Amino acid sequence: MQLVVVDSSNIEARVLDWLANEEEALQVYRAADAGTGPDTYCYIASKFYNREITLADKPERQLGKTIKLACGYQMGPERFQETTRLLSGGKLIIDMGTAAAGVATYRTLHPRVVQLWQRAQSALPTLANGAGEEKYLDSRGVLVLERAAILLPNGLRIRYPELTCDAERKWSFGGTRGRSHLYGGKVIEHVTQALAKIVVMDQLLKIHKRYKLAMTSHDEGVFCVPDAQAEECLAYGLEVMKQSPSWAPDMPLHAKGGYGVRYGDVK
Repeated sequence: MQLVVVDSSNIEARVLDWLANEEEALQVYRAADAGTGPDTYCYIASKFYNREITLADKPERQLGKTIKLACGYQMGPERFQETTRLLSGGKLIIDMGTAAAGVATYRTLHPRVVQLWQRAQSALPTLANGAGEEKYLDSRGVLVLERAAILLPNGLRIRYPELTCDAERKWSFGGTRGRSHLYGGKVIEHVTQALAKIVVMDQLLKIHKRYKLAMTSHDEGVFCVPDAQAEECLAYGLEVMKQSPSWAPDMPLHAKGGYGVRYGDVK
């Protein structure tokens, strides 16, 4: 038996850029997928360092990856500085000036994502009251605003019970663990992660109809198949993982994978 692993590439970042209509970023994915341009982490690192960054420039690319993945939800410099340290296991320590430059680089390259945070912030009263001028959270019309909830394209909802604004104009919602602070970037984090999960799980379920899904981990699926089926399972799995969902036909998706006797052999 073989374990076949298929992993969705940059799925959360791709969903966010697609949701925000960040066309320049989407073109970077398309070029990288076609083999005609750098991957998105090298691209943003090159902008940050003002020189070409390749896969061989591991520390620089790692910072580019952290900028891309961490700054998409309105993170500030102090939080970014700490996140960089944590994600690198303490190997990448940056000063506050570098952290501020990283945040600024992201926001300069992603003006429509910044606008999406602002749109989500403006939608909080509509979420609280169930009535407002905007019907959709996003300009694409994928996320429907309801009272204390956001309707996702698969019919599920992200709920914000007891959503209120205090005297300091800070929003929060209730839950089993008490109240949680809510703002535009956090709302976009919630919906982006939910949409990414919908995309990946629908893909894995489609593959599962043909090959047995053994487990999932983050944005990947692991399939257990006889030795003779490993290569065809991998090919089919990658094919499916590159297919855009019906509600986002122009979302660029990509995947990578491999197979082996042990999961660690593939990773």
